[in-house]
Amino acid sequence: MQDSLERKVSELEHAVRALQARIDRLEGAGSVVENTPAPAAAEAAVPPPVEEATPSPGVPAVSLIAYLGRTLLVLAGAFLLRAITDAGVLDRLPGTIVGLAYSLVWIVLADRIAARGDRPSAVFHGIASCLIAFPLIGEAASKYGLLPPGVAAGAIVFVSGLLFLVAGRGGLPRMAWATSLGVAATCFALAFVTGTWVPYGYPLLAMAVFTLALGYARGWNPLAWTTGFLLNLFVLVELVLALLPGKPEGGLVDPGKLTPFLLILVVVYVAVFGRRTLFTGSRVKAFEIVQSLSVILMGILGAVLTSRTAGLPVVVPAFLSLALAVGAYTVAFRFVDRQADRRTNFLYYTTLALPLTLIAADALLDRAPLAYVCCVLAVAAAWLGAHFSRVTPAMHSAVYALVAVVGSGLFATATRSFVELPALGAWASAPALAALLTVAVCSWIQAAVDPRTWGRLARAPKLMVLALLVWGIAGLLVALVFSLTPWARGEVDPGALATLRTGVLAATALVLGGGARFRRLSEARWLVYPLLALGGLHLVVDDFPHGRPITLVLSLALLGSALILAPRLSRRSPAGA
Repeated sequence: MQDSLERKVSELEHAVRALQARIDRLEGAGSVVENTPAPAAAEAAVPPPVEEATPSPGVPAVSLIAYLGRTLLVLAGAFLLRAITDAGVLDRLPGTIVGLAYSLVWIVLADRIAARGDRPSAVFHGIASCLIAFPLIGEAASKYGLLPPGVAAGAIVFVSGLLFLVAGRGGLPRMAWATSLGVAATCFALAFVTGTWVPYGYPLLAMAVFTLALGYARGWNPLAWTTGFLLNLFVLVELVLALLPGKPEGGLVDPGKLTPFLLILVVVYVAVFGRRTLFTGSRVKAFEIVQSLSVILMGILGAVLTSRTAGLPVVVPAFLSLALAVGAYTVAFRFVDRQADRRTNFLYYTTLALPLTLIAADALLDRAPLAYVCCVLAVAAAWLGAHFSRVTPAMHSAVYALVAVVGSGLFATATRSFVELPALGAWASAPALAALLTVAVCSWIQAAVDPRTWGRLARAPKLMVLALLVWGIAGLLVALVFSLTPWARGEVDPGALATLRTGVLAATALVLGGGARFRRLSEARWLVYPLLALGGLHLVVDDFPHGRPITLVLSLALLGSALILAPRLSRRSPAGA
């Protein structure tokens, strides 16, 4: 019984092993079958070539050659209309209108095709429309004189506006590029051929605004840079032609007509950039900074120059510049400054305000009032920089102080003390004394040194103001001491005068070294070595050629003492403010 049971168990084991072996063989064969794709599956696994891809329903599968062929057929239709017009079947003006309507048909078709998803086809429709419309407008305005410059410019704006709208709706950057190049080529060609420049600046301005909007919405920033550059180039050529003297008869731009366009240019860009940075809270971009400064220089300053050339009052561009400057400063300090992450916007608005203020002041004021106004602005900007702990207002204070020093004659009077005979009477000028007092006050105001925006340049404003103060005081001292000497009223001793100048430079270096001990004047130590180097140069250029032994002894002793003591004084630890 037991043997029979053992035999059955053994047979069962053999049967299980045989079954397991068959299962293993079947699984091995199945894996091979699975790893070998079926013909249909293999065809599905390999992506078909792009040119043989089956299009989705409603989108025609055409190649590039077919697109080109279709575009040629579209152009053939345009030339057929031209032939009908040349044959006299249609007059020139109705033929031109029909041709423009024909080009608009392809813009509409481009929009519909783009909505269905066939972007390449839509782009070729748009390019075909450009090739029809812009040459047609150019020929009608220049060759046949059918369209006045204003009407031609309006037609360019209308057609290009539709093309840019379709390009933006359908996401067609190539169509936008083709439109931009067509507008620029047409406007430049018409301006050169007809000699009428101002009307054709408006289509370029509209193009720049359209592409700027597309840049914001679609991220097509290179297109905005390119159209902005083309607009700036056109305006620059206009300005040069308007300001050139000795204009030939009917050859150049009328400055009286150019002035309104320049003001419109400024207003449009300020409105666009201001809306984006203020109402959307966006951070200013590099293009906005570059284009804003370009527009201010060409627009506001150009409008002031063209107004003067045309004999027109400069009140309008000057007050526009002043209003924009006040607005920029107000926005910077009341709104942008509250946003901790908008430091770039603060710098942007304050940087715009500076040239706007200077242009307005120069246009509205004479030399002496301009110096007084810049003195007040310099002190106010220095105080604002200290109050808000901002370096940018301190930078503006230094610029205003520089304008005041140069415009008041202080710089020229101080320089005269070192290159000509000093004249104390020249220092009786009230604007010069006001400028000297201004730089003294700005030098004493505590300046912000926050390095987050300006880095190592944060101390540059105080350094510039101190340099202006030192030069003014040195020149005044030379003139004052010279007026007290006997040879001021008789024969001048060149050697003694040279020693006087060297002594003043040496004494000023010592005062700077001592003043650097105060925190408010710590930047003075950076002026010690340049001033000593200037003293050494003066020793070689003035003292040695004109001095006598006794005067050279004094000059060498004074400068040598300053070389020893001034650096030591400037290295001492700063004292309290």
